[in-house]
Amino acid sequence: MNWWLHQKRGLARTLAGQIRELSGIEPIPQQVTALVSASPMRSHPSTEIIERTIATVRGHLPDVEILIMLDGVRPEMEYLRADYEEFQRRLLWLVNYQWSNVLVLRNEEFLHQSGMTPKALELVETPTILFVEHDTPLTPDFPIEWGPLIENVLAGDANLIRFHHEAHVLPDHEHLMIGDVETVRGVKMRRTMQYSQRPHLA
Repeated sequence: MNWWLHQKRGLARTLAGQIRELSGIEPIPQQVTALVSASPMRSHPSTEIIERTIATVRGHLPDVEILIMLDGVRPEMEYLRADYEEFQRRLLWLVNYQWSNVLVLRNEEFLHQSGMTPKALELVETPTILFVEHDTPLTPDFPIEWGPLIENVLAGDANLIRFHHEAHVLPDHEHLMIGDVETVRGVKMRRTMQYSQRPHLA
């Protein structure tokens, strides 16, 4: 199934290139590719958590390509292998028969996000990425101003823009902030010296 997913993606890009060459019409390029990382966890083989996360990405960005990066199994998690492999089978079924514009990147060995991401970036054709862990969905009930955010990243006004789970900075985290809220291209943002793996645009 995964081989066929990659074949279909290649065929689609070949056809799109031929249509572009024959028609002379350049399609409006996508601005964002979503990268979703996944690894073994105790809730597998259920796909409920990643389905919820993918749904929130689609809720905000209906047409973007989603690259799901599946990590290998590190030695201390070997007892989760069978459930993780069944999770991958169920996930590939969803990608083939229910979702669209989603590609699965399977890694046989443990690479961590730091190893999987460079490999995934080789397939990215957009100027920005939305990085999301499989169990950290975007907040579904608050609109995101994607246009101005993308402009802020491309202009270098922000190295990356992290999306908070809460609507405000928690008191315990105030010391990690730099300055007050700024409005840049109509978007309210706040600088920070701290990094944690929340969904972010880069």
